[in-house]
Amino acid sequence: MSLLVGGIFSPLINAFEGAIAFFHDTLGFGWGMSIVCFTFVLRLLILPLSIRGIQKMRAMQAIQPYMKQIQEGFPDDKERQQREMMKLFKEHNVNPFASCGPLLLQMPFFILMLSTLRSSSFKADVTGHGWLFIDDLVSKPSDNVETVVLTALFVITMLGASAVQASRVKDMQTAQKFLMFGLPLIFAASVPRFPTGLALYWVTSNVWTIGQQILVARIAPIPEPPTAEELEAAKPPPKPPRKKRKRR
Repeated sequence: MSLLVGGIFSPLINAFEGAIAFFHDTLGFGWGMSIVCFTFVLRLLILPLSIRGIQKMRAMQAIQPYMKQIQEGFPDDKERQQREMMKLFKEHNVNPFASCGPLLLQMPFFILMLSTLRSSSFKADVTGHGWLFIDDLVSKPSDNVETVVLTALFVITMLGASAVQASRVKDMQTAQKFLMFGLPLIFAASVPRFPTGLALYWVTSNVWTIGQQILVARIAPIPEPPTAEELEAAKPPPKPPRKKRKRR
């Protein structure tokens, strides 16, 4: 996979490397701070896409009461539940997988950053350079203290971003809870396996996400939930009773 990424996306990897080097060589930042600054600039550039993803998630959150009503109205008829759900999504122009959008948006940049940290040219410049408690930005954590601190920062910031988002969602579905609070714990196990610069990038990105969600929530708050009258008007009709067969 590394050969595939390096071959097809080498121009993007070179762009990542050149941008980080700009903060170091031109602006005089250390390599660690250069990665932090580059992460903020990258998140700023993809901010329109991030806001679009948030808007899609907001639309999904707005119809949660209707989804709950359908589930409670047809608890034993999964086929009817599915039909009514698909009808609801179509009426409100909602993608049921919208909650995965922000995470999926980050994955290509995560892979490109990892490839940059592993590139021979970048390692030639950065090997031996650390930042704060990090000994070497292009190597795996050198000791248990470094591993624990990086893992803790990763989990805390990612759960923090999830908590800010969850605080504005009522009646959250089980799948959404797993994505928000389960995946950080799963990903945390991979922190010791990758260069420390990648953990620094991810923690910085999480901090941006927290601030972004707080700002968006203040500027564009979630719409008020539907009233009881609106829910009643949108209630699907009951399933017609089966006709009894006449005995001959």
